[in-house]
Amino acid sequence: MNIAVRDLTFEDVPIMVAVGKQMHEESAFAPISWDNEKALRLGYWVIANNEACAFIVEVDGERAGMILGAIQKYYFSQETQLLDFLWYVKPEYRSTQAAVKLINAYIEFGKSKGCREVNMQIATNVHPEKTGELLKNLNFTSVGGTYVHSVT
Repeated sequence: MNIAVRDLTFEDVPIMVAVGKQMHEESAFAPISWDNEKALRLGYWVIANNEACAFIVEVDGERAGMILGAIQKYYFSQETQLLDFLWYVKPEYRSTQAAVKLINAYIEFGKSKGCREVNMQIATNVHPEKTGELLKNLNFTSVGGTYVHSVT
């Protein structure tokens, strides 16, 4: 099995937006409307932005998942952190090293940009326990949680 991570390209964006829609449908965000045009704009913005990253993982040439993030200063400091917009691996590839390779590329991007921390969220609520264990195995530390209060 060949697993490779590469940068997202402009040609990949429409295909990966479809993968993003699959993630949306599986996640806690499913009740929230999906805007395909907005998702396309995010993909193009991340590619064009030098302070952002977008990686695809391919398993035997098949697009299996992605991660997108951007660098942001802490609200109280000039130091920076890398925050993820999304990361997703299709269900059929979750038993492979695809997620690990994606996260490692993301960490390396943060290091190369001088970020103090690299942050990952599990806001989708897709297998949070298993995902949390994966992140802990990659030396991430849990520093809280996400709580949502619906107002509509």
